[in-house]
Amino acid sequence: MLLVRVLPVMKCPVKVQLSREDGEALRTRLAGDALTADDRRALDHVLQWYFWLLFALQEATFSLKRLRVMLFGAKPKKRTEASAAPRDSAGGASAVGGVQA
Repeated sequence: MLLVRVLPVMKCPVKVQLSREDGEALRTRLAGDALTADDRRALDHVLQWYFWLLFALQEATFSLKRLRVMLFGAKPKKRTEASAAPRDSAGGASAVGGVQA
């Protein structure tokens, strides 16, 4: 049985257009605690875009991981270097082609 997690879909926010100069001026007003109502609306839109983009990227990553597991199965666990090295009867790493002390 395949279980699929359904998450709410975020709507794409309204388009924000700020020139580099407008963005720098906005940051300066933000730093000087001199934001206007328009500045607050612009920052609200920028934050909406940020969270929408973050959500979209996370969903894409999760979707790719789920697809990879469905196609190829779960990834095998990696062996650690210590457990991969052959041991002698005393518990130490065995010497290759040499004499142990």
